[in-house]
Amino acid sequence: MNLFQARDFKPMLLGETNKSFNDKNYLFELKFDGHRALIFASPKEIAIYNRHNQDITYLYPELQNIKKLVKTNTIFDGEIIMVENGVPSFSKLQGRAHLKTASKIKTKALQEPVIFICFDILYQGKDLTHLPLIERKKILDQIGENAYFIKSKYYIEKGLQLFNFAKKHNLEGIVAKKIDSGYEINTRSNNWLKIKNWHTETLWAVAYVLQENSLQVHLARLVKGSYIYAGKVLVYPTSNAYQKIIATPKQNYEIINLDLKPKIKPIYKIKIAYIKKTKNGNFRQPLFIAISKK
Repeated sequence: MNLFQARDFKPMLLGETNKSFNDKNYLFELKFDGHRALIFASPKEIAIYNRHNQDITYLYPELQNIKKLVKTNTIFDGEIIMVENGVPSFSKLQGRAHLKTASKIKTKALQEPVIFICFDILYQGKDLTHLPLIERKKILDQIGENAYFIKSKYYIEKGLQLFNFAKKHNLEGIVAKKIDSGYEINTRSNNWLKIKNWHTETLWAVAYVLQENSLQVHLARLVKGSYIYAGKVLVYPTSNAYQKIIATPKQNYEIINLDLKPKIKPIYKIKIAYIKKTKNGNFRQPLFIAISKK
């Protein structure tokens, strides 16, 4: 299969581990908070596909500038990001990705352009996916950069140091990749591992919705006597929290400008882990950890 012509495949996805580590058989990179994308570049055109193999070329006209960097048909793998206050902003990128009209897209592309952070090269006149990652990195190192195309820096062996850097700067985490790994299209592989920078918080369970295979538990912070809505987390039947919550009266509440007014006082606190908060204080990717009584 000619990868460049086919374009009907999905990128290699990551496994996950909970702890960072040092290992000379791995290289380590920052995990960027954006949208995964494959870019098919030639000197004449650019085509962009997301991780679901959907063509999103029209969303990012500024990335057409990448074709100036290649001399032959090339496939790049990386992350589309937007930067705010010096760090990637997922919420800002979401706003950009949801634009529909060509005029708005063009205006935003000029005013607030995205950046493609490139961390792999799959094709350069020929298929490179069989090569060890470190060899593909050497090929990628020969590609230039511009304002729209930046290569991800990588560090061999030093995962602990890079993870501490990610924690210090409140970044999403890091990725560990075996230096001898080939590129596995359409596959989630443990040869690449994401290591997320999790945070924790304990909040009140103020309501729940019983779903087919889980509870959707709504959470709030108690601030000066008021319960301020903070998002929701899923709790599954395998957790001891599941039976405890559904055994209590269901918390009926009203949301008025994000202020909750429970008709029944909350009795359980829920500890969650999360990656980041949205601008309004809700959580991104929350995970249930534990339940306790007040």
